[in-house]
Amino acid sequence: MSGKIASMARNAEKNNDKLFPIFQKNLSSDTLPEFATTAHKLAGWLNSDKAYYANARHKIVDLIETAHETVRRHSGFPDQPLNISRCSNEARSWAEPFIQIVRTVVPFFPLFTEPVLQLRLRALMQTLYENIDWLLPQQTSVAPPVVTPVAS
Repeated sequence: MSGKIASMARNAEKNNDKLFPIFQKNLSSDTLPEFATTAHKLAGWLNSDKAYYANARHKIVDLIETAHETVRRHSGFPDQPLNISRCSNEARSWAEPFIQIVRTVVPFFPLFTEPVLQLRLRALMQTLYENIDWLLPQQTSVAPPVVTPVAS
């Protein structure tokens, strides 16, 4: 039975590896519907601890950083660090999908056991919240999750 589960996990990882570049491209898009739809799908997938398996965590942070850069470009202040509270009203439609992704990831922060990924995530979270220490769960270690495929 465990061999079947391991095989399913490997297949899910392979499928996710095929989808991550598509998500990356769409989160870089200057087409709002493409960006927003992809951000919504990513947030849905990230709403399960199964998404945070070892090989995915780095890619997850990369995807969130890509969404961050896209929002920054459309923020009205593209040459400054992104701060959601400074976004123009026109940029809110770009910011909302990014906010959804970040808020989805917050409860799963402890699953990012790599210090460099934690630092990168904290920087992304600080675009929404001034003080993120009160926001983050206090637990520091969690069992590694089982892999689940990204919805395409």
